[in-house]
Amino acid sequence: MLLAIAVGSTTTRLGVFQGERLVLQTSMGTDTRALADEYAVKIRSALLLYGCDPARIDGAILASVMPPLVSVMRQAVGRLTAARLLVVGPGLKSGLQIQINDPGQLGSDLVCCAVGALARYEPPLLVCSMGTATTMIAIDSRGAVQGGAILPGVKVALDALTQHTAQLPQIDLERPPKDVIGRNTIDCMESGVLYGNACTLDGMAARMEETLGQPARRVATGSYAAAITPYCRVGWTVEQDLVLEGLQRIHARNAR
Repeated sequence: MLLAIAVGSTTTRLGVFQGERLVLQTSMGTDTRALADEYAVKIRSALLLYGCDPARIDGAILASVMPPLVSVMRQAVGRLTAARLLVVGPGLKSGLQIQINDPGQLGSDLVCCAVGALARYEPPLLVCSMGTATTMIAIDSRGAVQGGAILPGVKVALDALTQHTAQLPQIDLERPPKDVIGRNTIDCMESGVLYGNACTLDGMAARMEETLGQPARRVATGSYAAAITPYCRVGWTVEQDLVLEGLQRIHARNAR
């Protein structure tokens, strides 16, 4: 069985694969202060909670946007299994064509998302990861990553709004806005966050398609994808396990 770990800025995702099938997936908070043993305990507890014995893990792969945690995770996984941990980065084959100025600048999480999306869909593709940051990448008809855009994430922008504006409260994004035109403060904030981010996705995607010279399938993943994409004018396919599936594909390519 393969243990796939995706360390994000605020959330760390765990997935366990039996062959190509994802049999377990869960999440935990990312803590840069936690020690290797603490992460080992957390990972072991999460696996056991879902009935997975860590002793059955015979492969492991990690993608991390937090460089200080790579060594910590390597030690943590070493506490749980004898499997060699592969780390997505320079020296590991992804099979992805990256056409940006410095391919090494493309985050390992985005590499995994692109690999996962290409495993499911024919290019051209627009892949949007909506987490702490909202990141969009454009993949042309040849399957090559041409570049993308980085925007403040939904919660980052909302937190900035409430922290720097005295009279605006925290709001719950689970409640859909009644209308794009709000009639009170809460409705206005919900409209701004949900419709505003949806309009941003629509507008950015349309401009990227113009640059690519053709329409592209739109694929979204991340914590806020399911909350925002229903308000978009053009449909997005939500794939919450994209980064984990990309990790599995990259491990299979490098484990041979």
